Amino acid sequence: MKKEYLFSTGVVLILLAYGIDFVSGPVSFATKSQFGFFASEVISQYPLSTLGIFARSVGLFLIIWLSLTFIDRYFFQKFTGLIIIAILSNLYSLQQIATGMRITTTQWSLSIAYAGLLLLIPAFVYLIQGLISLTQPTPIIHGNINSSPDNNEEVDE
Repeated sequence: MKKEYLFSTGVVLILLAYGIDFVSGPVSFATKSQFGFFASEVISQYPLSTLGIFARSVGLFLIIWLSLTFIDRYFFQKFTGLIIIAILSNLYSLQQIATGMRITTTQWSLSIAYAGLLLLIPAFVYLIQGLISLTQPTPIIHGNINSSPDNNEEVDE
């Protein structure tokens, strides 16, 4: 599947989550961490918000991951970047939920945390690709790339 289609899918999922949040209205539920949301009573009480959170999480995941696929190679840098994003996103949402701050809504905080967790999957794929690329020898090119053996000969007049 082309990257543009997946990127568009990510944007559509985020827009769908906005629509779901508009229909369901603002919600506030008490959770001690971002994983407390998975309690069955919370999910059954807020089904539309649950759908919006997961749609937004997948949309954020697709957009961040696909933006990194435009960079060729650099597997260890991609791995490091995704790990940092995953850690910071979970720490941010934990801070938002634990302190009760409302810089972002609870739905956005949970979506950011779950997108960060989803980013761990391609992070470890990039780690494996980086380790494999270390074992493969890099080709060494001698001389000028544009020159051919025939062009290097001097012409006697």
